[in-house]
Amino acid sequence: MTVVSYAQNQEDIMLHRVLRDVSHGFYVDVGAQQPIVDSVTKLFYDQGWRGINIDPLPQWHRMLEEDRPHDINLQLALGEQPGRISLYAIADTGLSTADQEFARRHAELGYEATEIVVDVRTLDDVCAQYAPADVHFLKIDVEGAEEGVLRGFSFERIRPWVVVVEAVEPVAQREGDAASEAVTTHQRWEPILLEKGYEFVYWDGLNRFYLAKEHLSLRNRFDAPPNPLDAFVRYNDLAKHARILQLEAERKGLVDAAELASLRQRLGDFHGLAESAQNRLYRIGELEQEAAHLQGRLAALEEHNRVMQDVVALLREDVERAGSLSFERDQLKAELAQRLGEMEGLRSALTEAQTKLDQVIGSRSWQMTKPFRFVGRVFRGNVKRPALIDANGRSLPKRAARRVMFIGARFLQEHPAARRAVERMLGASPSLRARLAAFSRHNAPYINPDAAASVHGAAVAGRHGRSPDVSVIYARMQSVISSSKNPR
Repeated sequence: MTVVSYAQNQEDIMLHRVLRDVSHGFYVDVGAQQPIVDSVTKLFYDQGWRGINIDPLPQWHRMLEEDRPHDINLQLALGEQPGRISLYAIADTGLSTADQEFARRHAELGYEATEIVVDVRTLDDVCAQYAPADVHFLKIDVEGAEEGVLRGFSFERIRPWVVVVEAVEPVAQREGDAASEAVTTHQRWEPILLEKGYEFVYWDGLNRFYLAKEHLSLRNRFDAPPNPLDAFVRYNDLAKHARILQLEAERKGLVDAAELASLRQRLGDFHGLAESAQNRLYRIGELEQEAAHLQGRLAALEEHNRVMQDVVALLREDVERAGSLSFERDQLKAELAQRLGEMEGLRSALTEAQTKLDQVIGSRSWQMTKPFRFVGRVFRGNVKRPALIDANGRSLPKRAARRVMFIGARFLQEHPAARRAVERMLGASPSLRARLAAFSRHNAPYINPDAAASVHGAAVAGRHGRSPDVSVIYARMQSVISSSKNPR
């Protein structure tokens, strides 16, 4: 069966011949670069092998992740000790290197390098984490850093059957450049492999192949370089052949280019007319939809206008009602102010009347005329009238006069100021004094003997035997009469 070789120097064909008895093997590719062009492992991946692909550049790692979903793809560098190093990355080439001198040489030839910092692990560490016990081949292509990779691998627990290591210094060679002399580098790192039990078995001009001593039976398969008996075809040849077929088809197509151009023009015109008609139909449909939409909006606006007219009418009514209410409110406020003024005037008049009343009631004349007002009320009927003739045969006027005289005498006894005023009056009116004296004598038998004795002697009072109240009144009247006779 013919196989496709993707490797730059058919390293994959040599390995395929040596390991043809192994199905679904395992590989470790250090410096894998991209997954197809110049790949040593693409042939094996397509046949069901699996492995570990290691490359520090993000560009190649992304491509490996996309093309090799079943492999383990690691973005890091390998070295003798773990840590971090500076890498000089040259985009879209296999010339990226950790060696500053190689980067300088490439820059002199026009290859611009970008310095990036990448993580470093040892190959022992990576294999311990990801690799199975049997690794069928290990390929190393790290642009001058091969010795560090080999020193970071013990070859004890895992011993790859075949080890392939690039053994020349990196060369920046473009297509069409003259051939250049290869500078080998294996002298620095080959003793490590020989010490670990590997033998050199093949040199292809770029790489050196080594077999583990336990698999030296495969040595004879390295006797010849890749050749037609290996039944392979180069991937680059396939790509070139496909390009040739494409160009041939294009050449044949140019034979009828004029007619084809005419047909294309006519077809283009037809497509243009059809497209124009279709666009017009689309536009007509859009205009119809827009017209229907506008009609709906117009109906909605008319309804909205009617509603707004009703609202305006209601607002006008509310404004008129508010004006009427405002006028009524002003009238009520004016009337209220008038009533408040009237109430204030009445309150002032009431206060003034109350003051005058208090002055009248508190005056001396009011107090002195109190008995006469009482008699007036009696005669006006405001006080219940007593019987005209009492049990002792006394008439009502007499009883009233006597009662008034008794009340007046008691009042004068209790109010010295009033008594002095009466005394002055009696001093100025002898006739009145005589009448009061006659009243006292006429009513002497009805006066309390004890009270009368205080004026005329105890014997006179004792003989008449009157009540204590009458006696007190009699004594008071006698005192007033005596005082009137001797004015001060």
